Amino acid sequence: MALWHLDEAKDTDVVLAACSLVTAGIDGPAVSALAGASLKHAWEEMPLLLGDALAELDELVLAEARRLTS
Repeated sequence: MALWHLDEAKDTDVVLAACSLVTAGIDGPAVSALAGASLKHAWEEMPLLLGDALAELDELVLAEARRLTS
């Protein structure tokens, strides 16, 4: 996703990365919504969904870090 911000990845790459996350079991509502974005219209849909998906991933990582350090 960072590569997309640097114009090193396509919008569809970000959607496909979200699909990979969901298949790996990292499937919160925002990540799942991003994974469900249309590849044909990714350029339009992905930017609207990306912020929430990244915030959700931050929360998941923090929760896992807390779990591991408890």
